[in-house]
Amino acid sequence: MIVNGTPINFGFLNTTNGITIGGFTGIFTLQSAEHTSGSDMEAVKDAGGNDMTHVWYNPRTHATLEMVIIGSGLAAAITNTTLSGLIPGTILSITACANDPDLVKTNWEVNADPKISKSNTGAAKITLMLTAWPNITAAASP
Repeated sequence: MIVNGTPINFGFLNTTNGITIGGFTGIFTLQSAEHTSGSDMEAVKDAGGNDMTHVWYNPRTHATLEMVIIGSGLAAAITNTTLSGLIPGTILSITACANDPDLVKTNWEVNADPKISKSNTGAAKITLMLTAWPNITAAASP
């Protein structure tokens, strides 16, 4: 690939799989990542109904990762096409992501509805929606 003009971050170009995720057994190559931050807000109003104070709490970070499933051959790629280990509530660690270091956290929680999508014209993909909460750092001990 040749890039002329102003340098830009192409996301995951020329990286080994783009990302390293602990706790996830599939073999994949990262295609896209999107992340946002959020918080809840309580508004305190004056007698006229106008906001006079905002209290922000419960901060969190969200990420959506889309990965193409790969393998050493077709049979291995089919075997790797699984949501095994991606049960909602599972804690995952992203230990490396050179092009998006904000994704590196040890407390990503798998949200509801991880999915595999397939078509007859494209590669099988896994889409994961994750949330990192500052005070949730590991699975609860029994």
